[in-house]
Amino acid sequence: MNPLKPFEISFSSLGQGLHTYYFDIDSSLFSHFDQKFEDAEFTCQLDFDKRSTLFDLHFTIEGKIKMDCDRCMESIYIPSAAENKVVVKFDEDERQEEDIIYLNPNDTSFNVGKLIYEFIMLSIPLRKVKDCESENFKDCNQKVLDYLDNQVIEAVEIEEKENPLASALKDINITFNKK
Repeated sequence: MNPLKPFEISFSSLGQGLHTYYFDIDSSLFSHFDQKFEDAEFTCQLDFDKRSTLFDLHFTIEGKIKMDCDRCMESIYIPSAAENKVVVKFDEDERQEEDIIYLNPNDTSFNVGKLIYEFIMLSIPLRKVKDCESENFKDCNQKVLDYLDNQVIEAVEIEEKENPLASALKDINITFNKK
């Protein structure tokens, strides 16, 4: 089955006005776009406002995705939320601009699956860490954290040692005479 099929909206039979759709998103949507996540659970509310010449789409997405922590490499759930708006207009030349999508006037349906995927991917934080300290490091990989703590201590010790070449250069007093 096509994982994008549930995201297909047949707008030709809709009356003008506001229509609300709810979507449950799992890992299968991400697999379709070659993203491998162990576990993903998102909900999306789409407010689809059909007008005579355009559609105004408002996406509200919330959920969590299981990824490796950037600090301790343990699998953790990263919360994610997004709100996005897109305007859909009709034109013979199908194209997509920043927040405007142009569909062919003969189209009768529109698939929002790729938009939902993109909005979720953009809402995932670049730095994926959990607030381990507030939870007393209960889900953290303690071996990795101990190793990182030792690396920080060694780096500080190396910085504190004085370089003999640098100290010798400090004592040199060079003056230039202008002629």
